[in-house]
Amino acid sequence: MHSLLRGKGLTRKVTVPVSAGLLSNTDAYFAALTSYRDGEPEPIVTMMSYAWFAAVNNGRQLVADLHGVRAG
Repeated sequence: MHSLLRGKGLTRKVTVPVSAGLLSNTDAYFAALTSYRDGEPEPIVTMMSYAWFAAVNNGRQLVADLHGVRAG
């Protein structure tokens, strides 16, 4: 996933932990992959979208926490 993002120019200096969001519910992830393989892309696209937002929010929280630690 990370190589794909970097190769498409969607990330340059950071690695967005999208896989962590996808693997938080492996049953749903595997079901979405199965749907994709069966020609139905919507479930995996939806899961990816949620995983992106979760990863971005987690990254923002981490940065805020690190700033707090550094300031303390």
